[in-house]
Amino acid sequence: MAALLPGLDQQLDAAAPQALDQQVKSVLAQMMHGERPSIEATARHLCLSPRTLQRRLTEMHTSYQPILDEVRLDVAQSCWPTPRWTPEKLPSISALKRSILFSAPSTSGSG
Repeated sequence: MAALLPGLDQQLDAAAPQALDQQVKSVLAQMMHGERPSIEATARHLCLSPRTLQRRLTEMHTSYQPILDEVRLDVAQSCWPTPRWTPEKLPSISALKRSILFSAPSTSGSG
């Protein structure tokens, strides 16, 4: 049977829906340029509940935070200059932080 349908497996794989972790990455990449990415907002974009998203990612041996961290790293690296940069052309740290929407907990207690 396989000899009768060469390449069918590859065609089916190509037509298969994107894996959930890849869908999350795609949604997060879009959200990095607007809203703060939360699991609730990400789940909403994927028409899932946050708990269902967490459960399905767990089934894939991953979770939301590592995927978010990977997307943030990708965005930061895309903002980083080429090897021939000069100090005048470096983006500011605050500009990089804004572009990847990092939010570090405040240590001053003021929020």
